[in-house]
Amino acid sequence: MTLRPCTCSVTLALIVAVAGLALRARAADEAPAVNPTGAWKVTFTPKPKSPFEPVLKLKRNGDKLTGTLSQLERGKTNEVALEDAKLTGTQVSFTTHQTMRFYLNGVAQPADHDLVTESKFLGTISDDTIKGKVERHFIGNVRLLEWEAKRVKP
Repeated sequence: MTLRPCTCSVTLALIVAVAGLALRARAADEAPAVNPTGAWKVTFTPKPKSPFEPVLKLKRNGDKLTGTLSQLERGKTNEVALEDAKLTGTQVSFTTHQTMRFYLNGVAQPADHDLVTESKFLGTISDDTIKGKVERHFIGNVRLLEWEAKRVKP
């Protein structure tokens, strides 16, 4: 009688090892490649007439992305919450809705004169820079701008 080595345990160990590698590779593909958490100084092209540069604040918590974008209104900075914020690999996207308030001779007009601007941002993060395009919808018009954000160092 000849004894043959059992290949069952070797085969099983090989299957488990390959499965583990496949799961790690899949998790790496799904995990964002960058961490956008922090403050970012935003500029637009073409530059608006106002010298104001908004600040984008992003926070990644697991697979969720939240944040705010500052807005200047009558010399006061307000923060607008980001909607539908997503991070996929190095791609970041979000939408903002900003109320435009009308003033006549320095007096705020009734709310029925207020209009909402919707801005859809899409950008790519590389190191400490985000570059992309923003599509702004206002009173039935669409304006396309380029935007860039530089990470604000703490």
